[in-house]
Parts: sequence; structure tokens; C-alpha cells
Amino acid sequence: MESPTKRVSATSIGSKRRFLFRQRFPQHHDRWEALATEASRRHNDDVDLANPATVEEIAADLGDDVELILDAKSFEDIWLKPGELTAKARNGVRSYLNDARDYSEHLEGLSRSEVDKAYALERAQYDEVRIKAAASLDDEEFYNSPEAEADFSHWLKAGVWHADEAIALSRGKDPQVVNQESLRSPRSSASPFRIEYKRRKWLVERAIEAGQLNVSMTPNSFIEWAKNSGFELPPEMLNYGANQASDQGKPDIAAISGHAKRQYSGLLRIVTTLLSETVDVEVLVGKKYASKDDYVIDLCTKMRANGSQAIQEVTVVKRLNEAIQLLREDRKAKK
Repeated sequence: MESPTKRVSATSIGSKRRFLFRQRFPQHHDRWEALATEASRRHNDDVDLANPATVEEIAADLGDDVELILDAKSFEDIWLKPGELTAKARNGVRSYLNDARDYSEHLEGLSRSEVDKAYALERAQYDEVRIKAAASLDDEEFYNSPEAEADFSHWLKAGVWHADEAIALSRGKDPQVVNQESLRSPRSSASPFRIEYKRRKWLVERAIEAGQLNVSMTPNSFIEWAKNSGFELPPEMLNYGANQASDQGKPDIAAISGHAKRQYSGLLRIVTTLLSETVDVEVLVGKKYASKDDYVIDLCTKMRANGSQAIQEVTVVKRLNEAIQLLREDRKAKK
């Protein structure tokens, strides 16, 4: 996403001055200044439009645009009769044109750094107003209807999510309702929902290119990546991720059976044999450990130093307990 700083530096100094001027005088047209200059020349008027005849001529040339300058409610607020302004309207036109000219000259006299500073402040206020207006319109959009809410009891059972599905779900939306295609219709570019959707889509696409995510990703892999990337996620996704994290790497002993159980049991037998026999452990490591606990700690430290996936000492203890349970089951089966 484009940052305000980049936008300020990328915009030309002339464009910034024009933006500042339009913010102060949104109804102003360039041709008004040309009309005022020409009328002043014909009436030998000074730059402040002091001659009433000058203002009358300008107003006649402006026609209905006078209503924009004065924000008048009716014809009678402006004209005594066609071609003749009321005194109040004449003063209003004069003040408006003079103020616009003075402000334009003021902007031209500012240095580049002064224009940059003024532009940054004015642009921030402008964007804030646009975002608030767009947010109010967002409330009426299809993606904020009850039908667009995601059914997480369904989607969290899916084995994989595709990128667009994951993005929509991360916003709490049903991917079948809210997706790249349904958001393609032309709407306000300041829509907070659409901006955030595009931002997340960009980040997900880059994560796939970098190999951080697969094209078809598991719910848990996306949730973990999204949390690390600072995404705000629905509670259902956060709870699912937390439950998965607590169960990750923790085998369901009761669910292991047949050939898989024999393989798992054999592997843990080896680990158990190495770590449960004090004499054997001391022989293997050259008798430099005072206890099995020291060996476990050193083993985990070495695995981390070698770049292996970090394993906590408490996890090793859990695995040993699981191995003991499997060995007991094996002994019972042999009796």
C-alpha cells in the first residue's frame, strides 16, 4: 500500500499547491480569475475589485456560478434585478475572488518544504474524511450483510484452503459470497474493507511466492502465518489455531494401531532405551553427565544448535511417558 510519505514526495509541487487551493476554495474555477482580470482592465480597477461596475460585470459573466460563490438560497438573495447585484451579494463576490487570489499568491510564495508540510497535513485530513465517509457506505455493502458471514463450523473442517478463501475467512466472510470476483464491481477506492482485503491479498500472494504458504494451505498453517503477519482474525480462527498449537506433535496413543503403532512403538523404544538406562547413557556420552535430566537438556540444546526444530525439554519428557505407555501395552499384548 502507498504510504502518505511516499505520496507527498511523489506529487509535484504544482499539484500540491493546486490541491491545497481546491481544499480551501472547492467551487472556484480557473476561468473566474480570467474574468476578474479582464473586467478589472476594462474598468481601470485596482486588484481589489473596488469598482462596483467591475464586480457587476464579473457577476454577469459568471451567471449561475454566482450562486456557488455565495451559496445563496434564492434569486432574491443575489439580484435586485437581472444584471444588478444586491449590496450584500456584491461584497460577497468581491471578498470571495479577492480571498482566492490572495491565497493563491500565498501558496506561490511558500518554499517547497513549506508546501510539503501543508500538503501532508491537509491530505491527512482529507483522507480521514474520505475514509469515514467510505466506512459509512461500507455498512450498506453486501459483504456486511448476515448472508456474508462465514460459517466456521463448516470451513474449519476443510482440509485445505485456497488463497482467496483464506483471505475472506480472515475477515470473517464466506468465501462463496466475498471473493475477488464479487469485489470487482466499481466502488469507492477508500472503502476500508476493500483496502484491507487488497492488502491481505497482496501479502498472501507474496507469501506464496516466498514459499511461506502453499497455494493450497491447511487452516492451521494459514492461521499461524496470519498471526505472525499481524492480521486481526475472527475469534473462531484464533481459538482453532490455539487448540491446534496445543495438540501439535502430541500423538493420540489410542488412535495409533496396526503397522503405524508398531513403527511408532519401535522408534520410542530406541529413545527410551537410550534415556532410561543410566549406565548405557553414561557409556554413550563418556560419563560426563550427572543425570539423565542433564542429558535430555544437552540433547535439546544440540538439536537447536544444529538448526533442528526446537524441542522443549518438557516435550521430551512427554514423549518418554508416551513411550512407556506403549511399552506397557506391548508387554500386555505379549502375555
